Amino acid sequence: MKSPIKRFFDQSYLGREKQLSVQLQISPRYVYQTFLDSANNVFVGYQEFYLGEHDSWDAAYEDLELVLAKNISSEINISVGLINSLFTLVPTSLFSSEAALDYLKLNHEIVDENQLTIHENQIESVESTLVFAFPKRLKQMLLQQFAACHILHYSSPLLEFSGLENKTGKESFKIHIQYDHFDIVYLNHGKLVFINRFNYQTVEDFIYYLLYVVEQLHLDREKVELEVFGEFEKQSAIYEMLFKYIRNIQIRERTPNMKYSAVLSELPKHYYFNLFNQYLCE
Repeated sequence: MKSPIKRFFDQSYLGREKQLSVQLQISPRYVYQTFLDSANNVFVGYQEFYLGEHDSWDAAYEDLELVLAKNISSEINISVGLINSLFTLVPTSLFSSEAALDYLKLNHEIVDENQLTIHENQIESVESTLVFAFPKRLKQMLLQQFAACHILHYSSPLLEFSGLENKTGKESFKIHIQYDHFDIVYLNHGKLVFINRFNYQTVEDFIYYLLYVVEQLHLDREKVELEVFGEFEKQSAIYEMLFKYIRNIQIRERTPNMKYSAVLSELPKHYYFNLFNQYLCE
């Protein structure tokens, strides 16, 4: 049995876990999980599992199945956000479900489409539909394990939140950081202008991609306000590099629209920002 590498849970909810809803985001290496008391809009727990140095879903299935079967009740309401790069965005006014795979193929090489299912998430706040590929075997595993399972892409809550917040705003420039990649979202006057995911291994990779986007969007590094959240340390090399090249930086904390049990104060408030917003897409 795999134990969580991080676990924070409000002990007053022990024995009442089946009354909670669960939000997951999963990759071949990690499972991130929150517990939500939906009736009272209170997040009451977080836990995280490390699956191993897996570079593919095929290598991760055995460990992932063990984590899901032993740690999450099959009777619970669950939403699963897939962390992968096989996604694209289409204006909803132009979108057709019949062409979903074709949209994806415009931006990605699909090696074996028989091993994938194609899903779509409507992102109402940016008037777009997100199309993404989901491993067929993983979907079967989830549907067998859980009575009710909502499937989405990990970037859907990021987009929904960004659009809702920028309905009347002039400019919004956000970076969501995870251990091996980061996402950049840029909106102007309520319209989505840019979103992309970048994989990185070094700080130099990270800043190169960021400055490239700044240049392509014709943003002024002295004036643009950059909002940063995700899994990074405030004393890290990435954080120091951001301040070296961008004048105005704001670290975003979890949304005040929800409540959080005291036990979650042990987590840095900018961590798992995207996961804590996944309820927006349920």
